[in-house]
Amino acid sequence: MSSPAELTEFVIRQAMELGFAKAGVTGIETPAHYEEYLAWLERGDHGTMAYMDDEFHREARQNMQQLLPSVSSAVVVALSYSNAEVKPPNTGEARGRVAQYALGDDYHHVIKSKLTALAEALAEQSAEPIESRACVDSAPLLERELAERAGLGFVAKNTMLITPGLGSYTLLGVLLTSAILAPTHQDSNRDCGTCTACLDACPTQAFRGPHKLDARRCISYLTIESQEPMPMELRPLVGDRVFGCDVCQDVCPYNAVAPSRASVVPQLLPRDNERARPVLAMLASLGSNQRKRYVSGNPMRRNRREQLLRNVAVALGNTAPDDPTVEALADDRNPMVQEHARWARSQRTTSS
Repeated sequence: MSSPAELTEFVIRQAMELGFAKAGVTGIETPAHYEEYLAWLERGDHGTMAYMDDEFHREARQNMQQLLPSVSSAVVVALSYSNAEVKPPNTGEARGRVAQYALGDDYHHVIKSKLTALAEALAEQSAEPIESRACVDSAPLLERELAERAGLGFVAKNTMLITPGLGSYTLLGVLLTSAILAPTHQDSNRDCGTCTACLDACPTQAFRGPHKLDARRCISYLTIESQEPMPMELRPLVGDRVFGCDVCQDVCPYNAVAPSRASVVPQLLPRDNERARPVLAMLASLGSNQRKRYVSGNPMRRNRREQLLRNVAVALGNTAPDDPTVEALADDRNPMVQEHARWARSQRTTSS
């Protein structure tokens, strides 16, 4: 019968063989920053993500037994994705910008399938029946604190997890399990020091201070989570971004060296050279079936048609307000798209 320490050694080794860049184990005690999470909700910094404030989500983030009653341990894993710049052909067309994590396959499916395989391996290794639950970021867990506790890295001032040697271009997953594992240790010798590059560089000034993000001003929230009209005063600050934002990561010294392609699982590599900087007119012209094919199995499937076209209109207003696509969007059937296209048109006078 394997000891908790031996099971931990086994599960970490299996995680690395599955392609995870880092893995660790922590207990199921209430996260130390849970009260800060509640204060974040009370301030309304979660914006329209009302689900984060419902009773179940609050309780699950405090007590993992809400997700798996038999849980004894949490295995936390990190999967690297590439932050290498992808340069599209210079065709002279107005282009948008997509966050690096969204250039390949949907990481939810990639991580969950690997965690399922990890759970199966752990069940085979254990002498007793065990229960496990694979969780990606759609599950109500404070996974960054869990990752920090498990020794994967530290939570930076921009609220991202930084793993020394990997940086913050990682995606997290958690395997809750009834198996009794030995916790790995937190490395408390690393932090951001006096650096505030991420806070200073944010285009929309979404940070109230270190570790305090107002999601309502975050470009990732504005272009992905929000289904409402974009606040007028923030539109010029969004630039050419149509899905997510990497600015606070791009400027981080820990991300100065891009991870090698060999450390990135093939599913998360960019699908093509156009994906990172898509032609805005192309995005606007996608029919229903074309759009479904374009976002199939990709994180961009989270954007509804009107969200994507809203984002395209704002990007055009900031980069190419004279593009004929603006007029096409102004005649769109969706009122929100029409309004953002009219705003884009108004930028012709501003930019001239």
